Amino acid sequence: MYSHVQLVISASDSSLQVVIDAIDFLGAVTVKLEGKEVVVSGTGKRQKGGAGPVISFSFGRRFSLYDDTIIENISAVMSSEGILVITIPRKG
Repeated sequence: MYSHVQLVISASDSSLQVVIDAIDFLGAVTVKLEGKEVVVSGTGKRQKGGAGPVISFSFGRRFSLYDDTIIENISAVMSSEGILVITIPRKG
């Protein structure tokens, strides 16, 4: 069984937006700031058919921040459908 993470990044003069389809990781995603990077990670487990081995999977992504990022205004919101939206505002 294969789990993948789809992501879309869009940038403008005023912000960087990262949209991640993380439905397989719903409830198990962390977003944190490490220096000049936003670090996103997630873990999940699945058991096929309610029996048999449990399959564990994970993902991790790092996004470098622009020098003009407004760090204190970075936001991350996860929808109930498993869509994570990270908005990284810029002074631009």
